[in-house]
Amino acid sequence: MDYIIGIDGGGTKTEAVAYSLNGQELAASKSGYGNLLINYNTAITHIDECITACKTALTGYTCKGISLGLAGSKALSKEEIKRYFYDRYQVEVGLYDDAMIAHEALLHGKDGILTIAGTGAVSIGKKDGVYEYGGGWGHLLGDEGSGYWIGLQALILLTKEHDQSCPYSSLSQTILQHVKADTIHDIKKFVYSSPKSEVA
Repeated sequence: MDYIIGIDGGGTKTEAVAYSLNGQELAASKSGYGNLLINYNTAITHIDECITACKTALTGYTCKGISLGLAGSKALSKEEIKRYFYDRYQVEVGLYDDAMIAHEALLHGKDGILTIAGTGAVSIGKKDGVYEYGGGWGHLLGDEGSGYWIGLQALILLTKEHDQSCPYSSLSQTILQHVKADTIHDIKKFVYSSPKSEVA
């Protein structure tokens, strides 16, 4: 049996699903983040883990192609990424950004606008086959409305309450309990040593 593998690599996790050529799901796997801008080599490793898990589950079948929908791919050389996966797996490789595959999956190829607010945030619109984007700049340049941004705003509010000698709000108290902070200064350790997904 022939099959293809679809990859969705975001800022928190990577998911892969292998489908038969008539659309039947055959195998699935998950790993860590697939956003190439967080750490290129680690993201590639996570993507490879997902592909390998699907291929191992389908030993004896033939993989005919891999479709990659990856966060951070617009900022990097698509040809280099495609070449890596082609050289490794010797199959046809398609590469798209993660917002585009979400748009296609949810709107089934029709025109429309989709806003994604996960660990990061982006809006993508399609009209007459042309895509336009708003946001998707990552946590340092924007991502307003994302889980990371909302979490960070709550943490900033906590630090302002402390600096201004205000009583901690119920939200701030919940945050301190959640991160098991013995003192307010443990918040710094949490923010600067945690992955984005934990802040989100």
